[in-house]
Amino acid sequence: MLDDIAYGVRWLTAFVTGRGATALAVAGAVAAGVTLGSPVLPLIGLALGIPVTAALATMSHDHQQRQLRAHYREEIAATLGIAPGSVTMQHLRAVANGMPDRRIPGNKTLHEALERNDRHRTIAVVANVLSAIVATGLVFALHTFGLPGAASGWLANAGVSLTQAGAMEATLLATTAAVTGFGLDQLFGHAGNRMFGYTTPSLDDQIERVAGLVRRGHSMGIGQMMRMIVQVNPSIDQEIRARYGLSYRQLPPEHQRDVINHYDNAFQIRATTEAINRGLLPAQELAFAVEGRRSGVLPPATALLQAYASELEKAKAEGLEIPARPHTQRHALLERVPGVVQAQRFVDRVRGLAPQQGLSHVQRLEQQAAQHADTSKAIH
Repeated sequence: MLDDIAYGVRWLTAFVTGRGATALAVAGAVAAGVTLGSPVLPLIGLALGIPVTAALATMSHDHQQRQLRAHYREEIAATLGIAPGSVTMQHLRAVANGMPDRRIPGNKTLHEALERNDRHRTIAVVANVLSAIVATGLVFALHTFGLPGAASGWLANAGVSLTQAGAMEATLLATTAAVTGFGLDQLFGHAGNRMFGYTTPSLDDQIERVAGLVRRGHSMGIGQMMRMIVQVNPSIDQEIRARYGLSYRQLPPEHQRDVINHYDNAFQIRATTEAINRGLLPAQELAFAVEGRRSGVLPPATALLQAYASELEKAKAEGLEIPARPHTQRHALLERVPGVVQAQRFVDRVRGLAPQQGLSHVQRLEQQAAQHADTSKAIH
């Protein structure tokens, strides 16, 4: 939270002095250049504004990368067999790209998120540079053709002093430079995103939306997970097209259900979806589940659901009042299901554990969960 606030303050400061201010720097330099008759001043404005814009784009890039690492910290740690607290950016990229020497395949969701983030930075810098140059050229073309000068002459004839008329001309050109530069920046940025196909949400974006839905007490559907599976596995999309002549999204509901039934066993679609909706699995596990894999932080979805059903029956027999969505209220029932405490970011509690010889990271987590369960039984 504090990191987000600090980033917001830094971003706003950089925006005022950077991207938005590149247009203002050009505007001010154009105004001075017109008034003093010097075409060099706008170039100075560009030279000062563009590096700050690049710094802004880099700061945004680094923040997004840190957010990605924070969201998948436990999954990365379990994949590499290290403590969650020691996960670095290098570990994030290693899991995203894969480690053939350790037989760890790359993760397509993380790879796509990192690739988009890297390209967004490049697009932002290039768009800002191009827009600033075009805006500067435009206003000087207007000045060369004398359009603002004609307006100044008309104002002078109307009784406005030459000094005031000149100031109004400079203001007009400066405003034109600022508005045009900012508008072109957005246009070039959008064009760059379209060129790379970044007009649709990434898999990570979709996973974050699912996490938000579940936190607010809503549910994801099995069709939503199936769409992610198709997106990350082009071969499955080809199989569906070969069989039905349409993409998964274009299929009528009854055929979509057939597709889900066909791939349910391989990807545990129904079990994974239900486990996430019940708060037994974090939404981030989808990054692995859509490839038919598990991160290793938690037991399989089916095992979690069985444990949950067992504890639910026990809780009801004890007369414990169970809300409709226990996970949205941090209900004690979830603490009784082996592994669920990790799903609720229980891993934070074991970050300080000393490594135990002969035990993998996942085994240490499971051992700690069992200890926690024993402690809970003793308390109850």
